[in-house]
Amino acid sequence: MAEHIIVFNSTHQALKTEDIFRENDIDFDVVPLPKELTADCGLALKISEVDMGDVELLLESSYIQIRGIFKSV
Repeated sequence: MAEHIIVFNSTHQALKTEDIFRENDIDFDVVPLPKELTADCGLALKISEVDMGDVELLLESSYIQIRGIFKSV
């Protein structure tokens, strides 16, 4: 199953997102930022394709600022 990497502009946003995902039972893994990507935050969250719809809604409704969501290879 496909996975996605969420990249953040700040560590604060990454940690806030972890809390939101835990509260909403979204499975995720904290991973180091892939070397192919650049951002001010060295953390990224890996999520499953099946959770993408919920994740996008949660990020938008919680005003989380992200650098982007990238498909993991």
